[in-house]
Amino acid sequence: MHSQQQPRPLGIVDRLLPLRKPRALLTLLALLALLLALALRSASASAAAAAAPPSAPPLATTYYFSTSGSDANDGLSEATPKLSLSLMASLLQPGVTIRLKRGDTFYVPGLALRFTALGNATSAPMTIGAYGDAALPRPTIADLVPYPTANWRVDGNDTYSLPQSNGRTDLDFVYRLYLGGEPLAKVPNQASLVDHTYCVDSGRIYVKDAGFLAQPVVETIEHADGYFFDVADVHQLTLEQLVLKGGDGGGAAGTALRFSAPSTNLTVRDVELRQFRGYGMTFGVTSWSDTTSRHRDVTIERCTIDKGWSAAMNGEYAHVVAGLYWNGANGGGPGGDAILFADAVDGGLVRDCTITNMGHSGVGGQIGTPALFGLRRIVVETSRVTRGTSSYCRAFAFGGSAAQCRGIVVRRNHFRDLTNASHLGGWRCCVYSNVFDLTTVTTSTSHQQPWCIDALLGLDYGGSGIDYVMEECVVANNTFVDADAFVWYQWPAGSSQLLDRNVFANNLFVGWRNSSISYDAALVMHWTYEPFMGFVRNGFWGGAPGRVVFFDNKGRHGVDALNGIAPSRGNLEADPEFVGGAPGTPEHFRLAALSPFADAGIDLAALLPAGLDAVDFYGRPFPPHPSLGAIQIGRASGGIRSSK
Repeated sequence: MHSQQQPRPLGIVDRLLPLRKPRALLTLLALLALLLALALRSASASAAAAAAPPSAPPLATTYYFSTSGSDANDGLSEATPKLSLSLMASLLQPGVTIRLKRGDTFYVPGLALRFTALGNATSAPMTIGAYGDAALPRPTIADLVPYPTANWRVDGNDTYSLPQSNGRTDLDFVYRLYLGGEPLAKVPNQASLVDHTYCVDSGRIYVKDAGFLAQPVVETIEHADGYFFDVADVHQLTLEQLVLKGGDGGGAAGTALRFSAPSTNLTVRDVELRQFRGYGMTFGVTSWSDTTSRHRDVTIERCTIDKGWSAAMNGEYAHVVAGLYWNGANGGGPGGDAILFADAVDGGLVRDCTITNMGHSGVGGQIGTPALFGLRRIVVETSRVTRGTSSYCRAFAFGGSAAQCRGIVVRRNHFRDLTNASHLGGWRCCVYSNVFDLTTVTTSTSHQQPWCIDALLGLDYGGSGIDYVMEECVVANNTFVDADAFVWYQWPAGSSQLLDRNVFANNLFVGWRNSSISYDAALVMHWTYEPFMGFVRNGFWGGAPGRVVFFDNKGRHGVDALNGIAPSRGNLEADPEFVGGAPGTPEHFRLAALSPFADAGIDLAALLPAGLDAVDFYGRPFPPHPSLGAIQIGRASGGIRSSK
């Protein structure tokens, strides 16, 4: 008796097709071939995926913010904006854009907007900017405490008061006070109040102003720790179409916008910085022990930087805020740079900016630690710097060792109504085609330097031991007008080894003043510097005859004495015959067609390092024999000289 055979378990293919039919067998073989092909294709695809480069970043995301928004919104459309700017730091990532609504003002007193460790040199860019009706003002982020004037107690005699924001009565927490956007000077107490001043007494703010109620709001900068807008280790970031007001943090500095290395491709475009306490924007490192980090390729363009200042504040009494920091000019320099390249910048551009009311320098950086990287390849062009109402302000300041300050270019700028000399030092730095119009004597009681350019040489800056140099620098085709002196190289003897192969060529020096500070001469030089400062084909006019140059061991002399000291040569003394536009404009210094300084210069292109365009103030190319000064005279057809 045969035992009954048990059926074998069905496999996957068995379940799909019966095996007993020949047609089914053929179908099975076909299916097996198909499955094999699919397996091979899958393996091939997996191998290709492993060898392929990383996938593209996710699609860009835009978040919207408005003062009428809500944090319950997703922020992904103009119709559903978020409200709290404190959320920005967590939302910003490579590929993300954050936009604030035009016409809105976000008051965020004490808020520290910190963006850190975002992106790299090749990641997707990030943007913080604006949206909405282009006819409305740019969105404003204000690190200010707003007090509507209607909320103030009327104390009589045009005086109004209320408690400072934190309710403290033991310390003064108010750095600055603005009524209707205008800064008021601070006085020690209520008894010292006069019109357009304020004080803090027992934790209460007092303002005396006849027009107080006509203004909608009082804004103050009040004490808080940390920086207002702080960017560290961030790459591929653009800030644009914004207004930033205030800035109290960062210790005594009071910086509105701080960037800390490393960074790559930082751009600040069409941004206004206003009503800040000290510095506008700074570029440096988080610690002076960081000697390796760099800012690479910084661009600042079409920005307005205005600290906000009044003439009365130049003598404002020195006061303590929160028991820590001194404030008030009190007859000294108000302090603060608009754009400070503090260290570690390799490639920077400042273009088409307007800077005013600063208390130290418009743009600059002076290296004070031997181990730091320094500043390289920074260009400042087509910008305007003026002191406004500040008692102390220079156009620019760059200096350091040959290794730490190199390749700085300052060109085609209008420096108008300043009170202190711009500092120039470093290796292969170039200042050309600028207009320096009016440098007055500062009302500050210290550091009176009413000339246009001086050198930072041999300084032991901050006790650092760094030898500041000026080597292979070019100062050419500038128009210098109305100063006590134009070039001042009067540092003590013994520093001549820090000078080498510098050229001043094709400049116009017009209208120097008789002053005990500047020795009544256009140029003031220490005698040991003479062989290292070549003055070639410059024009002089407007001072006393025979007083073109002052040598401290020889007295005052005219151009003949200057031309007799190699490598100087070809300098002229004559009326330039300016025939330009309104006073206070660069066009005012356009030369007459038959000026004695037309076509009188040497080839600027031959003086400049490779890659720099030899162009005048307006960007027009200089011919091989250019006119002197910043504004070029061309020639019309037929060889007739044209002043256009």
